[in-house]
Amino acid sequence: MFNRKTEKQDLLPVVVETITGQTVTITAGAAGTIVDVQIQKWPILSSKGGLLGGLGDTSLSFGTGTCFTTEVSPGKADADLANGEYWVDYTSGTLHGKKATTATSDTVTYKTLALSLGGLGIRPHDYIAITYVAAGNGTGEIETVVFKTGGSGGTTVTTLTLGYDSSNRLTSVTKS
Repeated sequence: MFNRKTEKQDLLPVVVETITGQTVTITAGAAGTIVDVQIQKWPILSSKGGLLGGLGDTSLSFGTGTCFTTEVSPGKADADLANGEYWVDYTSGTLHGKKATTATSDTVTYKTLALSLGGLGIRPHDYIAITYVAAGNGTGEIETVVFKTGGSGGTTVTTLTLGYDSSNRLTSVTKS
C-alpha cells in the first residue's frame, strides 16, 4: 500500500507539446463509411493544454476539416452518426466516425504530453537508422542516428548528428 507520508513517489517530468500538421491515414471508402483513425501521440489535451481534451474543449483540429466535420458525444452509436460526425477517445487518441468524403488522409494539430528528459532526451521510438561518414573527418564512423516511430518509413522523432576532428575523434553531438 502506498503511504503518502513515508514513501516518495517517482514522477516523470512532462511538458505540453503541440503537434502541428501531422498526417493521419483514413481508411479508404465512400462517404458514409464508418472508420477509426489513430492519432499518433496521445493523450489529446484541451485547448489550453492543462487538462484531458473533451467534447467542447479540445486542442484537436483538422487541416481540411472536410472528412470529419462535427464532433459528437463519445460512444454515439454508428447507426446514429450522420456523415461527417465523429467522436474522440482523448485518452487513447482514437477518432471514430462516419466519413463525409472519400478522403484517405488529413492533417491534424493538437496538444499532447511529452517526457521532458533534458539534455538529449529522445522521445519513444521503434526504429533507428544509422549512416556513416563516407569521407573526411570521421571516415567510417557514425555520422547520423535517426530515431523514428512507425518503422523505417515512419515519422522522425529525433536526429543526432555526430562531428569528428581530423584524428577521427568524436567532437560533438547535435540533436535536431
